[in-house]
Amino acid sequence: MSINVRHIAIVMDGNRRWAQNRGMSIEQGHKEGMKTFQKVIDWCSEAGLGYLTTYVFSTENWSRSKAEVDFLISMIVENFSKYREEALKKDVRVRVLGTKERLSDELKSAVRAIQEDTKKCTGLNLNLAFNYGGRLEIVEAAKAISVKVLLREISIDEIDEDLLASHMYTKGIPDPELIIRTGGEQRVSNFLTWQSIYSEFVFLDVLWPDFKPEEHLKFALSEFEGRNRRYGGG
Repeated sequence: MSINVRHIAIVMDGNRRWAQNRGMSIEQGHKEGMKTFQKVIDWCSEAGLGYLTTYVFSTENWSRSKAEVDFLISMIVENFSKYREEALKKDVRVRVLGTKERLSDELKSAVRAIQEDTKKCTGLNLNLAFNYGGRLEIVEAAKAISVKVLLREISIDEIDEDLLASHMYTKGIPDPELIIRTGGEQRVSNFLTWQSIYSEFVFLDVLWPDFKPEEHLKFALSEFEGRNRRYGGG
């Protein structure tokens, strides 16, 4: 299938409900969700997609139970380490988008390693929104620019959309044309707040572990192809 889109972003929602519907532990739901995630990465890589951004862990997710957060973090660290070789083999560049606050030294090290090791890969650009919040991203960009103004490195008159964009976690990454959310919910949940102003949204009533790229991703792309993107014009 040819893909006429450069950047797809996904809110991977529904792991917990998938597990609860089956009388399984929440941890098992997250494990199944990780399997789906890996299938989606492979499908997008093989299809020649330029950029895939996924919502892995939000700044709000820290409010979940300690047991669930600890499990998620350990699973993410483990998969950073495991996926490194796979990413190199498949020429996937991995970037981690988010704040470093609250991250352990072990997790910071894992993030640095996978980004550094894959930075020369030229295939799929895989962006992992981890410890990410869209509003926090804008706040941190504003703070960084304010410091430059105070140091007289730039003037207030130089502040524009391009300057703000250059201070986002997504610096150098094109905005997503298509954002998909699974799980039946129809909201953005603090995801890519700055970058999504002209994205097309497709909300799917399928829980993330049941998401099949050859079916649901193709459907979302078909929906996208049928949209008339006017960007505020006539």
